[in-house]
Amino acid sequence: MNINFITDIFDGCGDEFKRTDLPPGSAAWAYQGDEIQSLLFICPCGGARIRSVPVRGDRKWDWNGNETLPTLTPSILIVGECRWHGYLTNGEWRTV
Repeated sequence: MNINFITDIFDGCGDEFKRTDLPPGSAAWAYQGDEIQSLLFICPCGGARIRSVPVRGDRKWDWNGNETLPTLTPSILIVGECRWHGYLTNGEWRTV
């Protein structure tokens, strides 16, 4: 599934940081000033919860620097109400 960038991932978000109106894999970049800090996304599993993967700082994923077709490494593992494990490679969510 391809990543689907949206303008404001928190617009219409409830207290539980969920967006049931967006398709899985939707995403937005989070900025501090004019620098990208993390990728916010709706879990590709179909869960509506907004997740975050940091691309700056001490504990971060490696990012290829491409804002439209990002690649993040290592893999992303989501545990909790859903369980998804996969990669974001060239703008495509790939399940392991």
